[in-house]
Amino acid sequence: MITSERRHLRSSSRWRGVLILLPALIFFSAGYSHSAEPQAEKRPRIGLVLSGGGARGIAHIGVLKVLESMRVPIDCIAGTSMGAIVGGLYAAGASPADLEKLVTSIPWNEAFTDKQTADKLSFRRKEDRYADKIDLNLGIRDGRLNTSRGLVQGQNLNLLLKEMLLHTADVKDFDRLHIPFRAVAADIETGQAVVIGAGDLSEAIRASMSIPGIFAPMEINGRMLVDGGIANNLPVDVVRGMGADILIVVDIGTPLRTREGLNSPTSITAQVMTILIQRNVQAQLKTLKPEDILIQPQLGNLGTTDFSKTAEAMNIGQDTAKKFTDRLSRLAVPNESYQVYLARQRQQPMELPIIDYVKVEIKSPLTSPALRTPTGGKNALDINLDLSTKLKQMTGIPSIVGNRSNISPKVLEAQIETKTGEKLDVDTLNKDITRLYGLDTFERVDFHLEKKDGKTGLIFDPVEKSWGPTYLRFSLSLADDFKGDNSYTIGGRITRTEINALGAEWRNQLQIGDLPRVFSEFYQPLDFGTRYFVAPRIEYREWNANIFAPSSGNVIAEYRTKELLGGLDVGRQFENWGELRVGLIRGYGATRLNVGDPSLWPTESFNVGAITSSFSYNTLDNFEFPLRGASGGAKLLSSLTELGSDNKFTGIDNGGLAAKTLGKTTVIPKVFYRGMVDGDGEI
Repeated sequence: MITSERRHLRSSSRWRGVLILLPALIFFSAGYSHSAEPQAEKRPRIGLVLSGGGARGIAHIGVLKVLESMRVPIDCIAGTSMGAIVGGLYAAGASPADLEKLVTSIPWNEAFTDKQTADKLSFRRKEDRYADKIDLNLGIRDGRLNTSRGLVQGQNLNLLLKEMLLHTADVKDFDRLHIPFRAVAADIETGQAVVIGAGDLSEAIRASMSIPGIFAPMEINGRMLVDGGIANNLPVDVVRGMGADILIVVDIGTPLRTREGLNSPTSITAQVMTILIQRNVQAQLKTLKPEDILIQPQLGNLGTTDFSKTAEAMNIGQDTAKKFTDRLSRLAVPNESYQVYLARQRQQPMELPIIDYVKVEIKSPLTSPALRTPTGGKNALDINLDLSTKLKQMTGIPSIVGNRSNISPKVLEAQIETKTGEKLDVDTLNKDITRLYGLDTFERVDFHLEKKDGKTGLIFDPVEKSWGPTYLRFSLSLADDFKGDNSYTIGGRITRTEINALGAEWRNQLQIGDLPRVFSEFYQPLDFGTRYFVAPRIEYREWNANIFAPSSGNVIAEYRTKELLGGLDVGRQFENWGELRVGLIRGYGATRLNVGDPSLWPTESFNVGAITSSFSYNTLDNFEFPLRGASGGAKLLSSLTELGSDNKFTGIDNGGLAAKTLGKTTVIPKVFYRGMVDGDGEI
């Protein structure tokens, strides 16, 4: 069955309310068979072919409704993209009514994005996002500047599919589903069609609908798989190869745009994709036989992303299928036989398993072909990697552009609340996955169930980011009072994460403009729970300090201040919402008079020595436009001559804000305070 065009691969919440509409969350269920109906009476083997087409593919559900109303049994199914979703769920036991409730209940805008609300991120990543808001998914891996392989990594979609198909966890051969099934994807390296008939059903479906450039490719058996539409959007040959005598083919492909619709670069690109897809569809249509039934719902201008029009798409699919009543009626079976078919196709609910053990297995992303094959010479990349290796050998410290994560699975296991010895709880599972994904270390977090030595295990499968573990972020700040005073800063941050087993990070920041700053911190957790930490740091900064006349409030002097500081903090993190630090700083600085009378305002150098303590928290759901949550903190600095400071004083700097939404109105009150508790210095 394996050919260059057909690969039979054998690799091994938020939608919780929707999932109960499906037959069950079944594990290791018995009763899967090659056929859903005993072949007592001689009849042809009927195959169903479902094409891809995004939201247009919801019309497939309408066709299924008609097939069931006419008692037409389906013996095998193959689908591409949205056809793989509908076909895979139907093959796994969902009814058309289940599918209708599902597609009308899914928040599609959330399913097709990876974005998490800010309150789900780890506290360290909240700091990054708040300070450097320009995130281009840039990083360094294998000595090269990389970015993500898709605008969306598919985390939310993965989780949705995993939940919906949890009852197929023990099915590694898709011939053992209630209806034998194949998902069609494409190998992005070769362009070949890849027929997936084994492995994890949810991953097979996810691969089949990974639109190139939009969704990151799905790795299965070492191959980078994308949406099968580019290679075989209407898998007629696949179903024929599954032994079908008669095919019911549902083609919901997107029509070509007219000249009026080709008015932008995106529309031109979409047109090119449609042309390529139509070519492989036409090639498949030419293989149809007279006895095959071709159903082509006329969906008009309904777009591939119009998921708000699910009812319209289903109705069109249903109405179109009804036009083939005469031909479909010849495939109908007696009611008694069809009820037996439905009873086996709709598996009865079974209880969720008791979890005996929980593990984390970190996966690396598929490396590029250039790094999997010999280079034939000592190129720049080879030299860079050699230098990184030698640096680690000499110092014991990984390079900031190191290639792989060193974090221990124990750090991730400490984030998991699923308990062993109890039934799997889907709510807790969702929270565990959200917590792991909120570390912002992985491009996606999968899971699977396994049976080993008579025990059931829950395995979390986080996949490292293909553009990490060294990440780049940027910031830009512009300010103008429209009275002649303005300022700007441009910043960049490079962070090497997961340096060692406990998840140490090396954060480096450069800022230029009116407030130059160079900052470096090595953050070392002290336990697998990442609660306690130590953080040595060094910083250079410059800023302007104005002196105002008491009577008029006018600026009478302006100093430019420079500081070079070194410090050491110890602290405690509180889950993902807060952090407490206590530390020492030591350094020196100097001032330069920019504006004012030098005889009245002399320049000077000074020494710094202080004890610092700070507490900060952040539960905002969004950093730019929060609707709920709060953020803020307090910092206390005690400058002591005993630590080498020229001045003895205590200063405090605190404040915060809170967001509360009532109806369509959001209120965000802010409170800030900065001042001296005692002494004559300055914070």
